[in-house]
Amino acid sequence: MEILAIIPARGGSKGIPRKNVLPVAGKPLIAHNIAAALASLRVTRVIVSTDDAEIAAAARAHGAEVVMRPDALASDVARSEDALLHVLDTLEDAEGYRPDALALLQSTSPLTPPDDIDGTLTTLEEQNADSALAVVPFHYFLWSRGDDGSAEERMARLARARPVVNGRPEGDVLPGRIEALMMDFVGMLTDDRVFVSSAGEESVACSRSDGMGIELLSKAGLAMTVISKEQNAVVAARCRKLKLECSHGIDTKLPLSLHWLEEREIAPADAVYIGNDIIDLPCMEAAGCAVAPADAHPQAKAAAHIVLNANGGRGAIRELADMLIASGRIAAIGL
Repeated sequence: MEILAIIPARGGSKGIPRKNVLPVAGKPLIAHNIAAALASLRVTRVIVSTDDAEIAAAARAHGAEVVMRPDALASDVARSEDALLHVLDTLEDAEGYRPDALALLQSTSPLTPPDDIDGTLTTLEEQNADSALAVVPFHYFLWSRGDDGSAEERMARLARARPVVNGRPEGDVLPGRIEALMMDFVGMLTDDRVFVSSAGEESVACSRSDGMGIELLSKAGLAMTVISKEQNAVVAARCRKLKLECSHGIDTKLPLSLHWLEEREIAPADAVYIGNDIIDLPCMEAAGCAVAPADAHPQAKAAAHIVLNANGGRGAIRELADMLIASGRIAAIGL
């Protein structure tokens, strides 16, 4: 079985500049993962994907092959998945090489032992799985220090801007100027359930706390709209009560959301979109900040900059409202 290990290592590290070549226990950080991969009984080839000449030289010196990646795949927002695909495409084009399995190793986990690599690959094969992930228990406290010195639970898990030890996010994911909030209805203003009477009439459950969140955002002057695939009249009825603009029965949301923003002269980068399912992905990707409730579909959570603690229809909108208001960045163009 041909198993390719790829270690992504770009040169533009921001948190710890040049971290991939800094010495750790007498050798560059990246050398530890290379050594583990080379010592693996199952890995047959080891490649480092980088844009940096110094990292490339260090990788070769410690026994790895190197595939240089373009600058477009080495930015702060570039995904590891894209770097992996670039390596696979490069090798296939140049050599006709295509491995049976791929092992992604992170240079920031220098204590990964060869046995863990082999064990994960063996589990993958024995269970005929598409993917497998080696993890360890997380022991750190998910708390931050309050103004009075007390411990407070985090408001949200920042999916892309990972929290650091002092409780502050590594990067700020909210737009510098928040001009609009766009949202789905089902799974956001409801808990994604529908109640059907014996007569076939449908009803939904909504959160009064979420309603208060909408009211607070409205008073702050934030432009808001609901864009929903749901055709039931309950969507319009609930939005009327909340004094929310609403478009329902919409199968493809992105064109309408962009048109709504354009009419109000709002740049997508200044908008927040909160959604919970795959139908929301195009809008989430277009917005300056994408948000998902805790119970969103995995793909929606993966696309989100912020994953909330609350579930949809059970306080997620209120949690987001408190967050946006606390940021002090709402541009009151909705007044």
